[in-house]
Amino acid sequence: MRLTPEARAAIERALDYRFARPERLELALTHRSSNPDGINNETLEFLGDAVLALAMSDLLMARFPAAREGELSKIRAALVNAEVLARKARELDLGRWLQVGKGEERSGGRDKGSILAAGYEALLGAVYLDSGFEPTRGIVAGHFAADVTAHATVGFQAHKTRLQELTQ
Repeated sequence: MRLTPEARAAIERALDYRFARPERLELALTHRSSNPDGINNETLEFLGDAVLALAMSDLLMARFPAAREGELSKIRAALVNAEVLARKARELDLGRWLQVGKGEERSGGRDKGSILAAGYEALLGAVYLDSGFEPTRGIVAGHFAADVTAHATVGFQAHKTRLQELTQ
């Protein structure tokens, strides 16, 4: 299945990013079930996972400059997990555009959290290959701004928790 120009435009609008090489977008949306013996999005997922971890680390260090490594790791783990990534994919309506095989189609694969999370990571990997780190970081920053802000009291909570542990 090839992406129609309308589908590509819709995804790019949702993502707020225009692909210089649209074939990267198409590959990011190709689940292995739709092409079991051929090219699929797994390597882009691998790359996107690493780029997401780097972008999120960079964002968290900028947002919480006094936080310790352990605190930052906990926040990143809370923000970058399959459940959250599947939610981000749903916000982009990514499932609608995923190319899945007939079996996944019948079993609701377009809405499976693991497939959506992998698709989201593959999408970030495709953006990274298409234009580099800064545009990808910008997308991550936009998608996770509210989530990062919600963790603004992490340092205070960690100190409060530590004090409670000591007094017990």
